Formats: sequence, structure tokens, C-alpha cells
Amino acid sequence: MRYPSLESTVKQSTEFTVRRMQPEDRDTAVRLTQAEGWPHRREDWDFHCLLGQGWIASTADGAMVGTILWWSYGSAAGAAGLLVVDRRYRGNGIGRRLIEAIIDEAGPRTLQSVATRSGIRVLGALGFRKIGMVQQWQGVPSAIIIERQRSLILRTADQTSLPSLCELDERAFGAKRFELLASILTQNDGVLAEKDGQLVGFGLIRPAGRGMVIGPVVASDESIAKTIVSRLLTIDASFTRIDIPANANGLAEYLQQSGLILVDQAPVLKLGEGMSGGQSLRSFAMASQSLG
Repeated sequence: MRYPSLESTVKQSTEFTVRRMQPEDRDTAVRLTQAEGWPHRREDWDFHCLLGQGWIASTADGAMVGTILWWSYGSAAGAAGLLVVDRRYRGNGIGRRLIEAIIDEAGPRTLQSVATRSGIRVLGALGFRKIGMVQQWQGVPSAIIIERQRSLILRTADQTSLPSLCELDERAFGAKRFELLASILTQNDGVLAEKDGQLVGFGLIRPAGRGMVIGPVVASDESIAKTIVSRLLTIDASFTRIDIPANANGLAEYLQQSGLILVDQAPVLKLGEGMSGGQSLRSFAMASQSLG
């Protein structure tokens, strides 16, 4: 073990222990994220927990004061997220202990995480390094511009498309995410893009937070990504969120023209040297900032 036992008690200005998250902890987890202004519903916590492993920090009297989750994408990669610590208990090393818990459990896997303002310092101290930035766009689409390309064919992506989606996603993301994509597809159909007889991209959409979330979106170039996103916006024109790379300028311009607003941006961090995707295909939208 690289760190003290997870069941030991840390004494600074308060005492706390770190243990495995249980289903009965999720309602409190919802309240913690809502206190931060995050839009996560109980259904969103259930979705993330069923796909991953969670840890919580609690005080000596059993009050839950922190959470973190991580998701395994095979034996070499994973993602970490939903790190939140009750504001009243910050400064006690709780965030660090939670991150240490998942690093120990993930073992040699390369981990990706999107850092909050309060989390970037501790992630950096534990070896995570910045590899990019992600922008959060959201709002109710008010002027959806349908992007068209003469040689591009769009068709519905459903459960029968899953093997093809997984292959494209692995080439872009750098790891196999079969369970994640299968779970998203059980909630909504997506879009598959074909050009000159070859699959060149896909996009998925699901209910989450205040409305719908678009992602992941994978494409061989940004113009194809814009076309996929334009089709996804027509599936459900309610409140929509999408998290895109900060350097996807054309897609950002399209989202602004469609009525979405840039509300935040955050650094993407990585621990380890794996997950070298993006050679012939690129990720243009995350499944979520937590899931990658």
C-alpha cells in the first residue's frame, strides 16, 4: 500500500474515516452535489454508481462529508470523478484521502479526471497532470441549424450498433467502454455517421441533470462532429448540456449559434501514461466530465 489503511482515522481539525459507498449513501451524495450547485439527480447518481466504484468520507459520528467515484475501462484505463467535500469540512485532507483510495484501487491503470477549482491542487499533488481543457455548454436550443454534408449519411444508432460504436470510441478515447455505451443506449437512441462506406463518427444523448446531456461524440473531423450534434439537438430540444474540448472552436461557434451558453471550463488531468486515443478519430464531447 502506498498510503495508510483506508479504515484508519485521520486527526487534524476533525476525525473522519473513508469507506466503500453503499446504495443507502446516495441520497446524501445528492445533497452534497446540490449544495455545490451541481444538477445531479438521484437517477444520475444511480447511473454513475452502477457503472463504477464509490468511496465516502464520514465523521466520527457517521455524518457523510465527502464522495468520490471511479470507473474501470479495462485493465489499463479508468476515469475518476464526483469528488465533492462538504464545505464545512474542507482543509482536513478529506479530498486527498478519497483520491488516494481510488488510486490504490485502480492500481496501474491510467486515470483521467476533470478537476474542480478546489480539486486541482490535490490532484496535482498526487501526480495528475494537465492534458487539456473542457468547456461546458448548456441551455435550451433556440435556433438549431441543421448541418448537412452531401457525402455524409446519418442513421440511428441503437443497441445493434453497439460493437461499431465501441470500436470508434476506443480509437478516440484510448480504452474500451462497452458497459458505458450500452447503458447510455438503453436510455436513448443516438446517431451514427457514415461516409464513403466507412463509419466516421457517432453521438449519443441521454436524460441527465436539468434535461438532456449529449455525449460522447466521436468523429474523424470537426465538421462531422457538428453535423452529428445538430441531429442530436433535434431529438429533444429541451435543456441540453454538452462538454467539449476547449480547442473545438468550430463546434463551440455552432453551439453558440444554436442558443447554448458557455458556462464554465475546467482542466482535464491524467495520472499515468496510457489512453493514447485520438489518432484517426477524436472525441468532441464527453459522456460526462466524470466519465470522460
